[in-house]
Amino acid sequence: MTWPHLSADQMADSTFVVAVISAVAAVLAAFFAWRGPTKSDLQRVERNTEQTARHVAEQNRREALSDKANVASLKVMGSGWSGQPLAMQFTLKDPTIRLLRIVPINRLDSPLGSFECEQTEPFIFSVTIDANTAGKWFNESAAHDTNESKLVQICAWLEIEKTAIPKPFTVRMTQNMQQTSPEIRSFAYFITVSGEC
Repeated sequence: MTWPHLSADQMADSTFVVAVISAVAAVLAAFFAWRGPTKSDLQRVERNTEQTARHVAEQNRREALSDKANVASLKVMGSGWSGQPLAMQFTLKDPTIRLLRIVPINRLDSPLGSFECEQTEPFIFSVTIDANTAGKWFNESAAHDTNESKLVQICAWLEIEKTAIPKPFTVRMTQNMQQTSPEIRSFAYFITVSGEC
């Protein structure tokens, strides 16, 4: 196979075209190199990536702790006379979990205060709710069976792995008329709270 013979003019023309194409390519390369990410751009991307990774890891951790709170066993017992503070006791089964505080919630999902809990024995935590809040809690909750029995909502804040995690649940609160003492024929409502989750 023989190649066609090019004249000097044709060679000069083709060399010129190649030079022009090379020059355009060099200009484009320089332009895109200039428009490319700077060192600070790359550092910013790295920081954002690290922050996103930390955020995702923390979110996954909180979800795992919420799952642990959801399956935590919690038993509630409480009683007191109407118009007096309501003493409540919470029993946990898991020794790695602590009860920090409880929040009584009415039927409109509004909190009625926050009450710190005190550990009195292993697995047992106590709290006292003032008479005014206890009365509002009963009166502002949904009736259950009769007007003397209500389903009341609690949000318990549990400490799991040094993190406070909420655990909402429902217990039963009743008030019945009882004699206040055997010696005096005086009657008042006696309130009891019970339930477990």
